[in-house]
Amino acid sequence: MKILLDTNILISTFALHSTSIKNLLDLCIEKGHKLFIDDYCMNELNDVLTKKFFDIQKNVSTINSIMDLPSVSFVFTDPSKKCSRNVRDAKDERVISSALANQMDVLLTGDKDLLTLKNAKIPILNPASLMNVI
Repeated sequence: MKILLDTNILISTFALHSTSIKNLLDLCIEKGHKLFIDDYCMNELNDVLTKKFFDIQKNVSTINSIMDLPSVSFVFTDPSKKCSRNVRDAKDERVISSALANQMDVLLTGDKDLLTLKNAKIPILNPASLMNVI
């Protein structure tokens, strides 16, 4: 299964050190699933870390630790491609578009707007739901 990680999953795992999400991602890898991060989420992660976590050295370390993971692949998305979904937040449209364009099987997020979105053409799951699927 190809799983695209949303920014809030990255923040929970690497900046806030959520062991439950880290354990879930480790289990996904152990079971042969592929984890992906797109360029948009990496840029958003950098912005969030800069605004909310003021320790620049730690922020750089966090981003480097993600980029050095051999089990995570990076994908790029064309910002001009729109998913044509009725989303409240334009940032969410970019994430869904990336998941669709890169043929992901699942979008993993904690974003309530994304989780309640209807007809996204891709399963959008929170960590607890993904745990039940894998």
